[in-house]
Amino acid sequence: MQLALADGSTDRGTAFNTRATGLLAAGVALAGAGVIAVNPVAPMINAAAHQPAVELTATTGENLDHIMDLLTGPNPVFTALGELGSYYGETTSNSFQGVLDGLEVMWSGGGRVIGLETLIPQVIEFLQQGDSLSAWNALNNDILYNMNGIFQPLFDHTVRGTGEFVPGVFGIGADLTNVWAAVQEIFGDFNFWKTSFKYLFEPITGFQFALSESLTGGPDGGEPHVAQDPFDALLNGYQPWDSETGEDVGGRWWGLLTEQGTLSYFLDFLPGKFADALTSTIPVPEVDVDPGDSAAGADLLDVSWLSGLFN
Repeated sequence: MQLALADGSTDRGTAFNTRATGLLAAGVALAGAGVIAVNPVAPMINAAAHQPAVELTATTGENLDHIMDLLTGPNPVFTALGELGSYYGETTSNSFQGVLDGLEVMWSGGGRVIGLETLIPQVIEFLQQGDSLSAWNALNNDILYNMNGIFQPLFDHTVRGTGEFVPGVFGIGADLTNVWAAVQEIFGDFNFWKTSFKYLFEPITGFQFALSESLTGGPDGGEPHVAQDPFDALLNGYQPWDSETGEDVGGRWWGLLTEQGTLSYFLDFLPGKFADALTSTIPVPEVDVDPGDSAAGADLLDVSWLSGLFN
Protein backbone atom coordinates (compact mmCIF):
# COMPACT_ATOMS: atom_id res chain seq x y z
CA MET A 1 0.00 0.00 0.00
CA GLN A 2 2.93 2.35 0.70
CA LEU A 3 4.24 1.85 -2.84
CA ALA A 4 0.80 2.52 -4.32
CA LEU A 5 0.53 5.86 -2.49
CA ALA A 6 4.14 7.00 -2.68
CA ASP A 7 3.46 9.26 -5.65
CA GLY A 8 0.26 10.84 -4.32
CA SER A 9 -0.61 13.86 -2.20
CA THR A 10 1.98 16.18 -0.78
CA ASP A 11 4.05 15.43 2.35
CA ARG A 12 2.55 12.11 3.28
CA GLY A 13 5.63 9.89 3.27
CA THR A 14 6.89 10.64 6.80
CA ALA A 15 3.57 10.12 8.48
CA PHE A 16 2.84 7.02 6.51
CA ASN A 17 6.19 5.38 7.36
CA THR A 18 5.87 6.32 11.02
CA ARG A 19 2.47 4.72 11.40
CA ALA A 20 2.66 1.91 8.86
CA THR A 21 3.84 -0.76 11.32
CA GLY A 22 1.13 -0.07 13.84
CA LEU A 23 -1.68 0.12 11.31
CA LEU A 24 -0.70 -2.91 9.30
CA ALA A 25 -0.24 -4.91 12.48
CA ALA A 26 -3.84 -4.12 13.33
CA GLY A 27 -4.93 -5.88 10.12
CA VAL A 28 -7.64 -3.37 9.24
CA ALA A 29 -9.72 -4.02 6.13
CA LEU A 30 -12.98 -2.59 4.86
CA ALA A 31 -15.32 -5.20 3.36
CA GLY A 32 -18.88 -5.18 2.02
CA ALA A 33 -21.06 -2.78 3.99
CA GLY A 34 -18.20 -1.69 6.29
CA VAL A 35 -17.56 -4.79 8.41
CA ILE A 36 -14.22 -4.34 10.17
CA ALA A 37 -11.97 -7.30 10.95
CA VAL A 38 -9.15 -6.64 13.44
CA ASN A 39 -6.14 -8.73 14.53
CA PRO A 40 -7.54 -12.06 15.70
CA VAL A 41 -5.01 -12.11 18.55
CA ALA A 42 -6.99 -9.35 20.24
CA PRO A 43 -10.74 -9.52 20.85
CA MET A 44 -13.15 -7.15 19.13
CA ILE A 45 -13.09 -3.80 20.92
CA ASN A 46 -16.33 -2.50 22.31
CA ALA A 47 -16.86 0.69 20.30
CA ALA A 48 -19.22 2.22 22.89
CA ALA A 49 -16.69 1.81 25.70
CA HIS A 50 -13.40 2.53 23.99
CA GLN A 51 -14.16 4.84 21.04
CA PRO A 52 -12.26 8.15 21.56
CA ALA A 53 -13.58 11.56 20.67
CA VAL A 54 -13.59 12.23 16.94
CA GLU A 55 -12.74 15.46 15.17
CA LEU A 56 -14.86 16.74 12.26
CA THR A 57 -13.35 19.56 10.24
CA ALA A 58 -15.37 22.51 9.02
CA THR A 59 -14.25 22.26 5.40
CA THR A 60 -17.08 20.12 4.05
CA GLY A 61 -19.27 23.12 3.24
CA GLU A 62 -16.45 24.90 1.41
CA ASN A 63 -15.60 21.80 -0.59
CA LEU A 64 -19.26 21.27 -1.46
CA ASP A 65 -19.43 24.85 -2.74
CA HIS A 66 -16.43 24.12 -4.96
CA ILE A 67 -18.07 20.96 -6.32
CA MET A 68 -21.32 22.82 -6.97
CA ASP A 69 -19.38 25.46 -8.90
CA LEU A 70 -17.96 22.69 -11.09
CA LEU A 71 -21.39 21.13 -11.60
CA THR A 72 -23.13 24.40 -12.45
CA GLY A 73 -20.26 25.88 -14.48
CA PRO A 74 -19.51 25.20 -18.15
CA ASN A 75 -18.37 21.67 -18.90
CA PRO A 76 -14.93 21.71 -20.60
CA VAL A 77 -15.82 18.81 -22.92
CA PHE A 78 -19.10 20.37 -24.08
CA THR A 79 -17.35 23.72 -24.53
CA ALA A 80 -14.64 22.05 -26.62
CA LEU A 81 -17.23 20.22 -28.73
CA GLY A 82 -18.97 23.55 -29.31
CA GLU A 83 -15.70 25.16 -30.41
CA LEU A 84 -14.93 22.21 -32.68
CA GLY A 85 -18.42 22.34 -34.22
CA SER A 86 -18.12 26.10 -34.77
CA TYR A 87 -14.72 25.62 -36.40
CA TYR A 88 -16.02 22.95 -38.78
CA GLY A 89 -19.13 24.98 -39.47
CA GLU A 90 -17.05 28.01 -40.37
CA THR A 91 -14.78 25.84 -42.53
CA THR A 92 -17.80 24.44 -44.41
CA SER A 93 -19.33 27.87 -44.89
CA ASN A 94 -16.07 29.36 -46.16
CA SER A 95 -15.56 26.46 -48.57
CA PHE A 96 -18.96 26.81 -50.23
CA GLN A 97 -18.67 30.58 -50.26
CA GLY A 98 -15.35 30.14 -52.05
CA VAL A 99 -17.07 27.97 -54.66
CA LEU A 100 -19.75 30.65 -55.19
CA ASP A 101 -17.06 33.31 -55.49
CA GLY A 102 -15.28 31.14 -58.06
CA LEU A 103 -18.45 30.79 -60.10
CA GLU A 104 -18.93 34.55 -60.00
CA VAL A 105 -15.38 35.09 -61.21
CA MET A 106 -15.89 32.48 -63.95
CA TRP A 107 -18.68 34.62 -65.42
CA SER A 108 -17.64 38.18 -64.60
CA GLY A 109 -13.88 37.72 -64.52
CA GLY A 110 -11.31 38.78 -61.97
CA GLY A 111 -7.56 38.58 -61.54
CA ARG A 112 -6.14 36.50 -64.37
CA VAL A 113 -9.60 35.23 -65.39
CA ILE A 114 -11.21 37.01 -68.34
CA GLY A 115 -14.68 35.74 -67.55
CA LEU A 116 -17.22 34.09 -69.84
CA GLU A 117 -19.10 37.35 -70.14
CA THR A 118 -16.14 38.77 -72.07
CA LEU A 119 -14.62 35.54 -73.32
CA ILE A 120 -17.58 34.21 -75.32
CA PRO A 121 -17.69 37.16 -77.75
CA GLN A 122 -13.90 36.89 -78.20
CA VAL A 123 -14.08 33.18 -78.99
CA ILE A 124 -16.91 33.76 -81.46
CA GLU A 125 -14.84 36.48 -83.15
CA PHE A 126 -11.77 34.21 -83.37
CA LEU A 127 -13.87 31.44 -84.92
CA GLN A 128 -15.40 33.82 -87.42
CA GLN A 129 -11.91 34.79 -88.48
CA GLY A 130 -10.97 31.13 -88.79
CA ASP A 131 -8.45 31.41 -85.93
CA SER A 132 -9.43 28.31 -83.99
CA LEU A 133 -6.05 28.14 -82.24
CA SER A 134 -6.49 31.56 -80.58
CA ALA A 135 -10.05 30.66 -79.67
CA TRP A 136 -8.90 27.44 -78.00
CA ASN A 137 -6.02 29.12 -76.15
CA ALA A 138 -8.28 31.81 -74.74
CA LEU A 139 -10.90 29.28 -73.67
CA ASN A 140 -8.38 26.81 -72.25
CA ASN A 141 -6.59 29.48 -70.19
CA ASP A 142 -9.80 30.64 -68.57
CA ILE A 143 -11.00 27.08 -67.90
CA LEU A 144 -7.81 26.27 -65.96
CA TYR A 145 -8.10 29.29 -63.69
CA ASN A 146 -11.84 28.81 -63.32
CA MET A 147 -11.49 25.21 -62.16
CA ASN A 148 -8.82 26.23 -59.66
CA GLY A 149 -10.97 29.01 -58.22
CA ILE A 150 -14.09 26.82 -58.02
CA PHE A 151 -12.72 23.57 -56.58
CA GLN A 152 -9.72 24.66 -54.52
CA PRO A 153 -11.83 26.11 -51.64
CA LEU A 154 -13.31 22.64 -51.05
CA PHE A 155 -9.92 21.20 -50.04
CA ASP A 156 -7.16 22.07 -47.61
CA HIS A 157 -4.75 24.35 -49.43
CA THR A 158 -2.07 26.95 -48.97
CA VAL A 159 -2.61 30.38 -50.48
CA ARG A 160 0.00 31.08 -53.11
CA GLY A 161 2.19 34.03 -52.25
CA THR A 162 1.19 34.33 -48.58
CA GLY A 163 1.70 30.75 -47.41
CA GLU A 164 -1.53 30.93 -45.38
CA PHE A 165 -3.12 27.55 -44.70
CA VAL A 166 -6.84 27.43 -45.46
CA PRO A 167 -8.89 24.36 -44.41
CA GLY A 168 -11.52 22.96 -46.74
CA VAL A 169 -14.71 21.01 -46.15
CA PHE A 170 -13.19 17.86 -47.65
CA GLY A 171 -10.37 18.05 -45.12
CA ILE A 172 -12.68 17.78 -42.10
CA GLY A 173 -12.58 13.97 -42.16
CA ALA A 174 -8.78 13.92 -41.93
CA ASP A 175 -8.87 16.53 -39.18
CA LEU A 176 -11.36 14.44 -37.18
CA THR A 177 -8.95 11.51 -37.46
CA ASN A 178 -6.23 13.63 -35.86
CA VAL A 179 -8.64 14.75 -33.13
CA TRP A 180 -9.58 11.17 -32.31
CA ALA A 181 -5.90 10.19 -32.24
CA ALA A 182 -5.24 12.98 -29.70
CA VAL A 183 -8.06 11.64 -27.50
CA GLN A 184 -6.73 8.09 -27.81
CA GLU A 185 -3.31 9.23 -26.62
CA ILE A 186 -4.85 10.06 -23.23
CA PHE A 187 -6.03 6.47 -22.76
CA GLY A 188 -2.75 5.12 -24.11
CA ASP A 189 -0.75 6.85 -21.36
CA PHE A 190 -0.22 4.69 -18.27
CA ASN A 191 -0.20 7.81 -16.07
CA PHE A 192 -3.88 8.30 -16.93
CA TRP A 193 -4.81 4.91 -15.45
CA LYS A 194 -2.43 5.21 -12.49
CA THR A 195 -3.64 8.69 -11.54
CA SER A 196 -7.30 7.81 -11.98
CA PHE A 197 -6.87 4.78 -9.72
CA LYS A 198 -5.15 6.90 -7.05
CA TYR A 199 -7.97 9.45 -7.03
CA LEU A 200 -10.48 6.64 -6.54
CA PHE A 201 -8.45 4.62 -4.03
CA GLU A 202 -6.97 7.28 -1.74
CA PRO A 203 -10.19 8.60 -0.12
CA ILE A 204 -11.22 5.01 0.66
CA THR A 205 -7.83 4.28 2.22
CA GLY A 206 -8.07 7.43 4.33
CA PHE A 207 -11.55 6.33 5.46
CA GLN A 208 -10.13 2.95 6.55
CA PHE A 209 -7.33 4.52 8.57
CA ALA A 210 -9.63 7.03 10.28
CA LEU A 211 -12.19 4.33 11.05
CA SER A 212 -9.49 2.13 12.57
CA GLU A 213 -8.23 4.98 14.74
CA SER A 214 -11.73 5.91 15.90
CA LEU A 215 -12.28 2.30 17.03
CA THR A 216 -8.83 1.41 18.42
CA GLY A 217 -7.34 4.76 19.35
CA GLY A 218 -4.30 4.23 17.14
CA PRO A 219 -1.07 2.27 17.75
CA ASP A 220 -0.35 0.99 21.26
CA GLY A 221 2.19 3.00 23.21
CA GLY A 222 1.81 6.14 21.16
CA GLU A 223 0.78 9.61 22.19
CA PRO A 224 -2.99 10.23 22.51
CA HIS A 225 -4.56 11.70 19.40
CA VAL A 226 -8.08 12.90 18.64
CA ALA A 227 -9.24 10.55 15.91
CA GLN A 228 -10.51 12.04 12.71
CA ASP A 229 -14.10 11.33 11.75
CA PRO A 230 -13.99 8.57 9.07
CA PHE A 231 -16.48 10.34 6.84
CA ASP A 232 -14.53 13.57 7.18
CA ALA A 233 -11.47 11.66 5.97
CA LEU A 234 -13.48 10.23 3.10
CA LEU A 235 -14.95 13.56 2.01
CA ASN A 236 -12.26 16.10 2.96
CA GLY A 237 -9.10 13.99 3.00
CA TYR A 238 -7.28 12.01 5.70
CA GLN A 239 -4.87 13.98 7.91
CA PRO A 240 -1.67 12.00 8.70
CA TRP A 241 -0.21 12.30 12.19
CA ASP A 242 2.89 11.22 14.10
CA SER A 243 2.21 8.42 16.58
CA GLU A 244 5.21 9.48 18.70
CA THR A 245 4.11 13.07 19.22
CA GLY A 246 0.39 12.83 18.48
CA GLU A 247 0.65 15.89 16.23
CA ASP A 248 -0.57 16.27 12.67
CA VAL A 249 2.18 16.14 10.07
CA GLY A 250 2.21 16.86 6.35
CA GLY A 251 -0.71 17.76 4.15
CA ARG A 252 -4.07 16.11 3.88
CA TRP A 253 -4.67 13.27 1.50
CA TRP A 254 -7.09 13.64 -1.36
CA GLY A 255 -10.75 13.38 -0.42
CA LEU A 256 -13.88 13.00 -2.50
CA LEU A 257 -14.80 16.69 -2.14
CA THR A 258 -11.44 18.46 -1.79
CA GLU A 259 -10.48 21.11 -4.33
CA GLN A 260 -7.92 18.76 -5.88
CA GLY A 261 -9.76 15.60 -4.92
CA THR A 262 -11.64 12.82 -6.65
CA LEU A 263 -14.69 14.73 -7.86
CA SER A 264 -12.58 17.69 -8.98
CA TYR A 265 -10.37 15.30 -10.94
CA PHE A 266 -13.28 13.69 -12.78
CA LEU A 267 -15.35 16.89 -13.15
CA ASP A 268 -12.62 19.39 -13.98
CA PHE A 269 -9.06 18.16 -14.57
CA LEU A 270 -9.83 15.09 -16.66
CA PRO A 271 -12.50 16.81 -18.80
CA GLY A 272 -9.97 19.59 -19.33
CA LYS A 273 -7.51 17.10 -20.80
CA PHE A 274 -10.20 15.75 -23.14
CA ALA A 275 -11.12 19.31 -24.11
CA ASP A 276 -7.49 20.10 -24.99
CA ALA A 277 -7.36 16.99 -27.17
CA LEU A 278 -10.62 17.88 -28.93
CA THR A 279 -9.41 21.38 -29.78
CA SER A 280 -5.79 20.45 -30.51
CA THR A 281 -6.21 20.88 -34.30
CA ILE A 282 -8.01 24.24 -34.18
CA PRO A 283 -5.59 26.93 -35.35
CA VAL A 284 -4.68 29.53 -32.74
CA PRO A 285 -4.92 33.06 -34.16
CA GLU A 286 -1.65 34.93 -34.17
CA VAL A 287 -1.51 37.94 -31.88
CA ASP A 288 0.86 40.79 -32.60
CA VAL A 289 2.64 41.75 -29.39
CA ASP A 290 3.63 45.39 -29.02
CA PRO A 291 6.91 45.57 -27.08
CA GLY A 292 5.93 49.03 -25.87
CA ASP A 293 7.99 52.01 -24.93
CA SER A 294 10.43 50.00 -22.81
CA ALA A 295 11.77 48.13 -25.80
CA ALA A 296 11.69 51.21 -28.02
CA GLY A 297 13.73 53.19 -25.54
CA ALA A 298 16.24 50.45 -24.77
CA ASP A 299 19.84 51.52 -25.21
CA LEU A 300 22.26 48.69 -25.92
CA LEU A 301 25.20 51.00 -25.20
CA ASP A 302 23.97 51.95 -21.73
CA VAL A 303 26.40 50.29 -19.28
CA SER A 304 25.45 52.29 -16.21
CA TRP A 305 24.26 49.06 -14.55
CA LEU A 306 27.91 48.03 -14.21
CA SER A 307 28.48 50.69 -11.57
CA GLY A 308 26.24 48.79 -9.21
CA LEU A 309 28.65 45.88 -9.18
CA PHE A 310 31.35 47.92 -7.55
CA ASN A 311 29.32 49.90 -5.00
